[in-house]
This record gives sequence, structure tokens and C-alpha cells, in this order.
Amino acid sequence: MATTLTFETMTVEQKIQAMESLWDSLCAKADSIPTPAWHGEVLAQREQSLQSGEDRFEEWSRLIKRSKNRSRENRDTRVGAPGLVGWVSLL
Repeated sequence: MATTLTFETMTVEQKIQAMESLWDSLCAKADSIPTPAWHGEVLAQREQSLQSGEDRFEEWSRLIKRSKNRSRENRDTRVGAPGLVGWVSLL
């Protein structure tokens, strides 16, 4: 028997479980899901950027290290918004 919950009444755990079930269902039928034309266009643009040298691949470990270094540099950055000012500690 299926239970119907609204997003407002679901716990975070229930929402995550629902997303996982939805993703599993989509993955099981991935071959029957059409790919939008714009996906091919984006891939072609990215390939062109790689060929022209505008973009490049980097090793995942280097990206993680660079991200951690940036986070350390930006730690405890003061941020503000209209009516709201506070301290944000970045990863």
C-alpha cells in the first residue's frame, strides 16, 4: 500500500529516500529516455573549447586541493545582505 506525503510534511530522510527511489526508477529505464538536442550542442561546444585550448582537463585530486586552499583563504568572510549581516565560515 502506497503512502502519499506532501513535501512540507516529509522529513529530510523521507525526501532523500523518495529522490533515491525516483532516481533508481529513471536509471532502470535510461535507454527509453530521449536526450534533448541541446545536450549535443553543449557537448559540441565543450569539445570545441577543449580543442581550442580555452578549457582543459584537470586531475580530480588537484581540483579538491585547490578548492580546500580557496576555502581556507575565504574562511570567516564577512557577508551581508539587506537587513542581514553575519559571519560565514566556509569549508
